[in-house]
Amino acid sequence: KTTAAVAKASAEFAAESAKTQADAAEAAALWIEGDISKAEAKAKLKEATDALEKAKAAQAELEKLLSAERFKASKVTIKSLKSGKKRAKLSWKKVKGAEGYVIQYGAKSSLKGAKKLTVKKGTVTVKTIKKLTSKKTYFVKIKAYRTVDGRKIYTKDSAKKRVRVK
Repeated sequence: KTTAAVAKASAEFAAESAKTQADAAEAAALWIEGDISKAEAKAKLKEATDALEKAKAAQAELEKLLSAERFKASKVTIKSLKSGKKRAKLSWKKVKGAEGYVIQYGAKSSLKGAKKLTVKKGTVTVKTIKKLTSKKTYFVKIKAYRTVDGRKIYTKDSAKKRVRVK
């Protein structure tokens, strides 16, 4: 499922497509020359068309996989993290293709035992983290997600930011 595998499969698709077109042309030529009947030529053409459709479906699947790999390789960028009274306001750059975001925050730099907030809209780029303790430092990071074939895939985590709550 790497980029190299997708490139290889894409080349195989191109070869299959060319072979299909050659088979169709050969069937037409044989029919014109009278070497095969019209029904046989139609059958060969149908075989070639079916092979091409199968190759196109495989190509679409590969494009979907490549898109998922690109998404996984992307990263959310935090624009700002501002302190408020018992809250912090986080804003980030939108990630193309994201269905939502997962924000992780906690008092430990390692984010061990951190809490998670889920933003279920990919268009939202600001979230206020509430119920924080005043005069305490919190660490925050965020990642985007989207669903592919019924399972969630995530981007890389953003850089960790810290904020001291007012």
